[in-house]
Amino acid sequence: MFSAALSRRDKLIQFTSSSLRGAKDIYEKGGNVTMKFKDQVFRLFYDNRREIIETEGLENLSFAQRAASLFDSNPVRNINVARTLRFVSKFPITLPFNKNNANKSRSAYYTTLGIAIRCFIRGYYSKNQTFGLRGNEFNGANDLISFISGITKQKSTKEIKYTRQAISNLKGRYIVQKPVPLTSDTQWFVDNVKMVFPHFREDLFLKSS
Repeated sequence: MFSAALSRRDKLIQFTSSSLRGAKDIYEKGGNVTMKFKDQVFRLFYDNRREIIETEGLENLSFAQRAASLFDSNPVRNINVARTLRFVSKFPITLPFNKNNANKSRSAYYTTLGIAIRCFIRGYYSKNQTFGLRGNEFNGANDLISFISGITKQKSTKEIKYTRQAISNLKGRYIVQKPVPLTSDTQWFVDNVKMVFPHFREDLFLKSS
């Protein structure tokens, strides 16, 4: 997985993390202690927060070879150096456009069905064929929205309501195999998808446990 990420231009791995709702969230919004999920990114770009250990032959590597390699590192000398490097490293990430852009995709959600739908959309729009999807199952975003709405209309949750903009925000995101937890809801979603698209790969979509 790391080798594949290093070979791509963005050098990142996207995954879904899970945790319990916090006490503050429950106090402010009510409800019970339930699981919540969040889309997260692990970046393999060097962020200047540690010092790379220079190994023998490192100077002989080309830029492309260095960019596709993983290196060991040590902590920086002291806290002042760390603060300076971390301050500088934020500039390419916190761009003015992203900071002021109100049209951001939501990364946190509360149902495994939401994970399944998002991963299905990402897989469909993936540059490489993913989960057995061929990329020609739908005639545009409206067709995809109608399909998802049709098979999930029995579920009364806000997470199944998608727009063209929401789908656009999910395009181009890399995903790993078996990203979706196996639950009754996600299995139900897969069963409905396979009724229409028998070539859909459940074994690559659902985690075994």
